[in-house]
Amino acid sequence: MDLGWYVDLGHPSLPGFTADLVAVGHPANPPGLPAVSGSVMALVVEDVRAEIDRLVVAGVPVVQECRDEPWGQWHCYLWSLGPVMKLVQQIADCLAANGW
Repeated sequence: MDLGWYVDLGHPSLPGFTADLVAVGHPANPPGLPAVSGSVMALVVEDVRAEIDRLVVAGVPVVQECRDEPWGQWHCYLWSLGPVMKLVQQIADCLAANGW
């Protein structure tokens, strides 16, 4: 799927794995991300709130608090020892048909 600002490189033969590209500077990215390039590891989880609470107790700093997005996700960003980590919970069916 290619929406211009977002490209999904997933394949139907591997439904549990995908590589996505998001345009630098798009509002989907938190302000703290590098302005030129960088990596984000996104994990889709059943309960974002439970996971973020667990990680914060372990000392992982939050980059962006959880928020709803118009394309049907509730997500937040955390710093990790490697790439920025994004936790995602689906809250609605995919809205790609509407340009998201």
